[in-house]
Amino acid sequence: MNLTQITQQGRLLYFNQSADSISIYENDHYRWMQFDLVFQSLMLIRKPAKLILPHQYILMLPLVFFRPQKVCEFGLGGGNLGRFLTSLNPDMQLASIEKNAQVIDCFEEYFNPQKFNFNLVNSDAESALFNKDLRSADWYIYDIYQHNNESTNVQLLKSKLLAKAINDNTWLSINLPDPTEPELAYLLQQLAPVFAEHKLVLFRVPRFLNIIIHLVPKKLGENTDLKKCEQSYLNKYALNRGFDYWQALSITSN
Repeated sequence: MNLTQITQQGRLLYFNQSADSISIYENDHYRWMQFDLVFQSLMLIRKPAKLILPHQYILMLPLVFFRPQKVCEFGLGGGNLGRFLTSLNPDMQLASIEKNAQVIDCFEEYFNPQKFNFNLVNSDAESALFNKDLRSADWYIYDIYQHNNESTNVQLLKSKLLAKAINDNTWLSINLPDPTEPELAYLLQQLAPVFAEHKLVLFRVPRFLNIIIHLVPKKLGENTDLKKCEQSYLNKYALNRGFDYWQALSITSN
């Protein structure tokens, strides 16, 4: 996927010189959001619920193996994951935690044309985890924009805070936009004992710098023993394709 080509001839729709320096553009096919001039989110205008970026598909791979009823997402951005999940099941209990109120406003005005209904919570991740309702999710997705001055140590601290919220049956998926190899090694080393009842499964996103980590409940068995969910929200084609992708490209770290 060539993002430069996709986002050619963009028209500026919105700009706010806030802490994240939010800008929104669109062309005839796509609408996208940038933070600090860094590409953050992309929506196909004619199919808003469709996932576009490769790392998003990998983040959604747990749908191959279980049918979540309650999902908590940290980092709203342009709402790609929220639109996708709500389109699969409008009755899913989905909460999206977003610290920046302006990002929430931008989502509602520019990135929710079909008026998908899910819970938008204006809070930082740390405070949200003290909310009893948010601590009962069966899947946590950590996809928060990382500022240039935010180290992997900060990401590690937030990941450890998540450990306090999840139980042995809960899934956790983490998107790391561009970690160095030493940072990644340190992160995995530190996370392993914190999530002792989970398997750490890692994906390197092809042709992108993202690293995706899924923490899978050990009760489901070894990585190669995972079974497709017969009641998956995914259609048969997406289910089989996702399963093959997991089997071919996943790396088990513990």
